[in-house]
Amino acid sequence: MAQQIDWQRLSPVVSRLVRDGVSPGRIAAQLGLSRSAVRNFIDRLAEIAEAA
Repeated sequence: MAQQIDWQRLSPVVSRLVRDGVSPGRIAAQLGLSRSAVRNFIDRLAEIAEAA
């Protein structure tokens, strides 16, 4: 079964950890998420930032 992730709730936490230099693998482990889900979310954040 696919993970149902509430990115709206987790977005500020993940964004802060990324800014602080925490690796996607470490973020995934800390939050109990898959590394690929975290990497995909970080990629989307980067795309949004580039478009702005």
